[in-house]
Amino acid sequence: MYKINTLLVFLCSITLAFSQDNKIYWSSAPTVTSSNEKIAKGSINGIGYTYTSSKPIEFSDEIFSYSTFPTSKKIPNQKCIKNTQVSKNTIIFDKPVKDPYLLFASIGRPRTTVSINFDQEFIIEFQKGITYPIIGNVIKGEEGYLMVRIPGIHSKISFDYTVAENYANFMFGASVCPLNN
Repeated sequence: MYKINTLLVFLCSITLAFSQDNKIYWSSAPTVTSSNEKIAKGSINGIGYTYTSSKPIEFSDEIFSYSTFPTSKKIPNQKCIKNTQVSKNTIIFDKPVKDPYLLFASIGRPRTTVSINFDQEFIIEFQKGITYPIIGNVIKGEEGYLMVRIPGIHSKISFDYTVAENYANFMFGASVCPLNN
C-alpha cells in the first residue's frame, strides 16, 4: 500500500506542476462513526477522509459567525466540528490531496488566547483576530477566525488545539488532485 500511495503522490505532483486549478473543495458534513465517538468521516469532492480527535467529537449545525469569512472562498455554512476541549486532531485522506485547507471559527475569546499547533508549515489565506507574532507552526487567537492552506500533496495533516473553551468550529477542504477524480 505504501508504494501505491507514493506513486500516487508522485503522479499527482507531476500533474499539478502543469495544472493551475486552485479551486477549493469543501468537506461534506462529517459524521461520527457508530463504533467510536472520537472518529468522524467525511469527503472532499469524492475523496473520503477520516478525522480523529483525542476527545469525543461534537458538532454545530453551522459555522459560528459565518459572515466573518470572505464569500469568495465559497465556504458552505453547514454542519461542522465543534471543539470545546484541549485536543489532538488528525485528518487522514483516502487518497493524497493537494493543498489541504483548515478553517477555524472563534479561536479563543477576548482575553483568552488559544494556540493551535500545526505539524506542517502553512500559509494564511484569511485571518481576523489572530494575535501576532506567528512563531513557527503555531498560531494564536482571541476570538480569531482563520483559514490556512497546507501547501503540497498530503495524505495526512494534524494540529493540536491547546485550550478548552466554548467553542471553536473546524472545517476542512482541499484542492483535489486531478488524478483522484
